[in-house]
Amino acid sequence: MKTSILPLLVLASHVSAAPLSKHVVGNVNRYLANSARTDLIGPEMWTCPKEVSDERVSKPDQKDGTVVGPQLPGENWGPPGFGLQGVFCAGHQTGLQDLIGLAASETRDGKTVTLEFVPTRHQWTPAWEVSSYRPLPTGAAGTSPLAGNLSIKETKCITPENVFVAELEILNDQREAGTFDFELVAPDLKMSGEGAVTFTAITNAGGIAREVPGQKERQGWPVHGSGWLAAKGDLTFGEGVQLPPQRTVKLRYAFAIDEVGTTNARARVEAVLAEANPFQRSETAFNAWYAANVPAFQCGDPDLLKLYYYRWLVVKRSVHDPKKFIAGHPYKRPAIYESPVGDWFCAVIGLPIPVQIEEIRWCRDITPGKNQILNWVDNVHYQYRDYLQFTPAAMWNFYKLHPDPEIRAAVAQPATDYAWKDVPVHGQPQLPVQEGSWPTGAEYQPNFYQFTKPEPWDWRHDVEGHKQGFPYAKSIRLDKASFTIANLYGAAHFMEELGNVKSFTDSRNQADRMLRTIEDRHWKDGFFYAADPETYALADQAACYDGFLPFLFGMIRDPQYFRAFDRFFDPAWFWTEYPITTVARTNPMYWSGNAIAGPTASSVSQPHGYPCSWNGPMWNYNNSAMCEALGSVASSPGGERYRDGWLEFHRRWSDSHFIYGDRSVPCAMEHLRPTDAANFRRRVVDYFHSAWLDSTFSYWAGIRVTDDRKAVVFDPFTKEDFRLENVPAGGRELTFVQEDGRKRVLDASGKVLAEGPAGKALEVSAK
Repeated sequence: MKTSILPLLVLASHVSAAPLSKHVVGNVNRYLANSARTDLIGPEMWTCPKEVSDERVSKPDQKDGTVVGPQLPGENWGPPGFGLQGVFCAGHQTGLQDLIGLAASETRDGKTVTLEFVPTRHQWTPAWEVSSYRPLPTGAAGTSPLAGNLSIKETKCITPENVFVAELEILNDQREAGTFDFELVAPDLKMSGEGAVTFTAITNAGGIAREVPGQKERQGWPVHGSGWLAAKGDLTFGEGVQLPPQRTVKLRYAFAIDEVGTTNARARVEAVLAEANPFQRSETAFNAWYAANVPAFQCGDPDLLKLYYYRWLVVKRSVHDPKKFIAGHPYKRPAIYESPVGDWFCAVIGLPIPVQIEEIRWCRDITPGKNQILNWVDNVHYQYRDYLQFTPAAMWNFYKLHPDPEIRAAVAQPATDYAWKDVPVHGQPQLPVQEGSWPTGAEYQPNFYQFTKPEPWDWRHDVEGHKQGFPYAKSIRLDKASFTIANLYGAAHFMEELGNVKSFTDSRNQADRMLRTIEDRHWKDGFFYAADPETYALADQAACYDGFLPFLFGMIRDPQYFRAFDRFFDPAWFWTEYPITTVARTNPMYWSGNAIAGPTASSVSQPHGYPCSWNGPMWNYNNSAMCEALGSVASSPGGERYRDGWLEFHRRWSDSHFIYGDRSVPCAMEHLRPTDAANFRRRVVDYFHSAWLDSTFSYWAGIRVTDDRKAVVFDPFTKEDFRLENVPAGGRELTFVQEDGRKRVLDASGKVLAEGPAGKALEVSAK
């Protein structure tokens, strides 16, 4: 493919240091740099690696013939390449890959040889990346047998306006002039005119789909298939170019898609080709977002600091507005995705919505969290309320930091309806029964199978086996019960805000009744267990992580039950190097290797392979919930003894984010082996399925708003010095400081609102 060339322009190629933000790390974009990642990040257009869904899933130690160490960070993204490499995403992931590339050849003595490039240096940042390439030796007479003749450096980014732009610096690194051809390779783009392109792209149908008349299966959404691709610089693509020796020439090229209802791609491309340094502007905009939205954080722990700013990147890049490129898209407002990768994850998924709301509530701008909440209220797409989830409880926690009247009015009734849908008998203490493990998201949790017949522990009494005629296993699961109770309390709080005394009292009393049932009927020998619906026998051989969920949000406050967390820290039960396991090691179905390994219908030697097994592996989702449950206990009277344990748990969970232990590559992934944090499912990255920031604010830093919304509590678990500035707390922003054995809370003007010794909780008015 040949592009048309605009008049020559000599371009700046390097990205100079951007102005420092107020954050202690200065340039946040550079702070998050590494050499492993190769994806390009934009608001509604980006690239990502292709999700690995082959025989390598669940085999974290197995070589695949191309790499020695499958856990190496680069394995999650793949090597760098020219142009738009990887899966192309526009609103959602599409079926297009390697949309734009670069081909080059050299002509010598009348013979043309295609050049094969290898990367020699690479730097990635969220806002731009720079890669250097060298061709392999061609073997042509008179050429070096050690290295190719060209040196090419490519700087590229996707701008805040969703324009892909790349700048090439091409050096003829030999003693004599050479003749080269350069061509953009874009087989999926059809050129017409000087830069107009058309293409056909359909989003993958896994995570979000549309009903098409006459079609039984749901289909993907068509992406607006027109745009502009043009270049500007010292040479022309596709023509024989004479390059003098030891001279660098420069060329910039850019690509954009027309937004829905417009033909604005050309103007956006031409603006980027004309500006002095789009890469610098991209970095400046990235850092400006952090300065405007992220509470500035200072502490002495470099790992915690790195992970703090990375987890805000997960928040930032997960907010998308796909209707910019997809006509008729059902998301009415910008929405929060589960991951940028995969046909299923690259969309709104019901299960993580509450943890996403918990996480984004600490953003200084209410808008992205509010949009996600209002989308849920409107049920804008069928997956917004799929899965078992605790969204009403999470929305109440969001509201405590951002008491927005529109949220209050919109949420109260839908939250109440959602909370009551799983109440078995109005006014009675019965707990709901869960059929099959998959709707819980904790697939193949063994407490479903202790009472299966004719043999116990038969995992086939679930979705896969049901297709073969096995009846579903049913359980009074403590995640379904706990989430229902938490949602009732959350809905009650919203109704109290509206002055609806009847609904408030009804929901609160129902939650109280059901919570007492958990305490009275599910407690045995220091732990909460699921139960068989028919006999109410407790699944006492199948301790699972859901046994800790009744402690969420301070629901259980009686200290006699707090000793359940002795099992949490017991290596014979849940505690590991990268805690915690999803199933206690005392369980006969426990296995750390992400497969179902018996004891019925499978074994260690003949496991049933399933990529989302919850019978042992550590998931970020369950660790997020455990941080909240344990934090609620450790911050309650009688639970203080668990504070040091909470800090160690949080430290180990945080450490699991660093791929291969590399401190330059923090990444939230799906699930890991609890003994060494080996990743089971490579390339599902930036997985927004947990609330790390929320636990760090709420318990590590100890910043909480009481349920009556009268007070902001400052009661850190950590004894370290730290400073968090401009934290949303009850409708205003406060700064929290702990240093030299004392704590202070300051308002936006710097006035000290409260001060005291580090070991004593402070309270200030929340209104």
